Amino acid sequence: MKCDTGTMDLSSAIKILGKGGGYQRWWNWDCKLSFGDCFTGASSNDSNMSGVRTDIVNDFLRKSGKVLLCLFILFLHGPVLVSCDTCSFPSRWTGSWFQKGSPDPIRIYNGTISTKGTCRENDKDKFLIENTLEKCFRCVVLHEKHINVLQYKESHCSNTPHHQSLETLCAEINGDALLYSMFRFNTPAVPCPFKGSFVFNYSRGHGECANPPSTVDSCTDDSHLLLRFQACADVIGSESRTEELVCLAIWKEGSTRYLVGKLEHRVAKADEDKFRCFVYEQTEDGNGYLVAQSGDATCDGLFTPLEGSRTMRLTKANHPHAKCHYPEWFTVYRHWRGLDGRLAYDISHKNGSFRVSNATTGDVVKRVVCTQEAPPHHHYSSVVGASTMATSIGTSKTYAQYVVHVTSGCNSGYACLRIHKRAPHVVELQTTNRLSPLASDACLGVNFELNPSEIVTLTTQSYGSLECPIAGIYSLEGNSRHLSRLISLNTEEFWPCAGTTTLTSGCSAVDKMELLQDCATERKTKSFQCRGSWEENGISYVIATAVGTRKHLCLAYTVNDRMIHFSGSMEECLRNVQIGREGLIAINGTSRGYCPTTGAAPIVHYSPYITVFSIIIASAARIFSLR
Repeated sequence: MKCDTGTMDLSSAIKILGKGGGYQRWWNWDCKLSFGDCFTGASSNDSNMSGVRTDIVNDFLRKSGKVLLCLFILFLHGPVLVSCDTCSFPSRWTGSWFQKGSPDPIRIYNGTISTKGTCRENDKDKFLIENTLEKCFRCVVLHEKHINVLQYKESHCSNTPHHQSLETLCAEINGDALLYSMFRFNTPAVPCPFKGSFVFNYSRGHGECANPPSTVDSCTDDSHLLLRFQACADVIGSESRTEELVCLAIWKEGSTRYLVGKLEHRVAKADEDKFRCFVYEQTEDGNGYLVAQSGDATCDGLFTPLEGSRTMRLTKANHPHAKCHYPEWFTVYRHWRGLDGRLAYDISHKNGSFRVSNATTGDVVKRVVCTQEAPPHHHYSSVVGASTMATSIGTSKTYAQYVVHVTSGCNSGYACLRIHKRAPHVVELQTTNRLSPLASDACLGVNFELNPSEIVTLTTQSYGSLECPIAGIYSLEGNSRHLSRLISLNTEEFWPCAGTTTLTSGCSAVDKMELLQDCATERKTKSFQCRGSWEENGISYVIATAVGTRKHLCLAYTVNDRMIHFSGSMEECLRNVQIGREGLIAINGTSRGYCPTTGAAPIVHYSPYITVFSIIIASAARIFSLR
C-alpha cells in the first residue's frame, strides 16, 4: 500500500537518515527510492533534470547506492516528490484493546500496534510489522470477527535481512499456531442473542447441576443478561451466585455462533476475570439454547456448545406478559413526561404495559407490565393521598391499582402500582419499592407502609390548560434565593433583589399566572399556564408550565385568611413538608385584592356542596319574591 506522496528536500532526508535504524533500514522500508522514483514522472530526459549528467548519476548509483544518489539529486534539484511505501490498519480498528496477558491496553492507530510495531507492508489480512526496538520483522495475520473483536496469528520476529519479506514470514504460520484474541475497550454493548426468561442447567465438568434450576433473565437494556446460578448439593463446583453478562460482540463462523461479553460478579476484579467467549446454538425444538463458555479471556479451543469450561442448557420460561389494561384516562395519551422532563413514559399500543426511558438518550430504565387489577386496601388513601375512593374492583374514574411485573436494570419482580388522575393532563404514579417474587404479595398494604415510594407526577406532552385555582393579586415575601428560583425555574441561578415580587393569577386570562419582580436595576417577569389542580389531605396543588418552555412547576399551597403559603418544586409535588417554610421554593403571599379588570375574588376555591346549596337558597329566595 502506497503512502501519500509528499515533498522532501535535502535537509529533511538527512534528518530521516539520522533516525535510529540507519540508512539501510530507511532505504528498505521507509522510503524505497530509485533513480526513477526520486521524482514523480521524472527521467534523465526530463527538462527538470537539466544540468544533471547521466553518466555522473549512473556512476554515483554504482558507487554510493540509491540513497546517496537521491541525496545528490536533492542537492542539485531542491525539493522533489518522493514516493513512500508503508501501510496502515483500517481506521475502524483505531482504539484501545484488551488481550490476555498484556498488562496495559493495546493501542492501534494509523499503522502501529503499540505492542508489535509499525506496519511496513500488507496483502489483505497479512501485515508485515517492524519492531524497531528489537530490530526485527514478523508477519501478523489479522482477522476482524466483529467491530469489537480482532483475532490474529503471527510468525516469529526475524532479524535476518534475507528473511524479512511478507511472503516468507507469513509462510511460517501453520494451521495450529496459537490464536490470539483482542477485545475492544470502552465500546457500546450489542443486543444479546438470548431474550426473555430462561431456566438452565449447567456443568463445570463434574456433573450437571439441574435441581434447583438456575435462571437467566433479560435486563431492561437488551444488551445485558442476569444469570442466577443455584448450588446443587451433589455436584462439585456448583455454587449460588449471580453474574451479569454484558454482550459486546456476536459473529458466525460457518454454522458456529460466537458471543463475547464481560461477566460482572463479586469475584471478578480485573478485566482478565471478566472477558469471556461463548459458543451457542439453538436447540432443535427452538425452545432454548446450548451454550459453552471459555475458561479465560480468549476464544481458544472453543468450537462446540457441548465443550467448554462451563456448559449450559437454556430452556425458555414463561415470561410475564400483559394480562390486563391500564385505565382509559391514562392510556388516552401514549406519551407522558416526568415533571422535570428527564424521564419519558411511553404506553404500549395494547395498553397493557409502559416503559420508562431517559428522555435525552432514549435508554430504557424500567419496563412495567400489567398482570392483574388489584382491589384497594382500606388504608390506601393515607399512603398516597387519594381524593376519590376506589370501587371494589380497584378502579374508578380517578384511581386504579394493579399488580405489575417490573424490570428495572437487571432486577425484576412484582410490585403494586397505583395511578391517580389529577387532571386531564396530569396523573401521579406510585409503585412499591420492594419487588416481590410472588404476584400475590405485591399489593399487600404492608409493602407501602414499610417501603414507601415517591409519588411521580406526570404531564402529557400535549399542552392542555385549565382554569387556575387561584385568582387575584398577591404580594410575595420570602428568601431572595427562593424568589429567584420561582422566577427563573433554575435552582442554580440567583440574583439579589431589594424590590417587590407580585403574583397576578387569573387576571389576564383564567388559565394564566404571572410573576413580576421589580428590582432596583431591572424588572423580571414570568408567565405560567395552569395545567391542572387538586386537593389532597387539606393541601391544594397546582401544576403550572412556564409559557414558551417545557419547564413545569408544582406548587403546594394553603390559604389562611388573606395569607397564602407556597412550597414548590420543579421535580415533584411536595408532601410531608411545612407549606411556606420548606421546599426548593418556600414563599408566602398577602392578598392585595381582586383582578383590576375581571373583579375576580382573591381565591377561587369553592366546594361543590356549597355551590349547590347556594343555588338552592337563591332559587328559594326568587320564588318567595315572586309571591
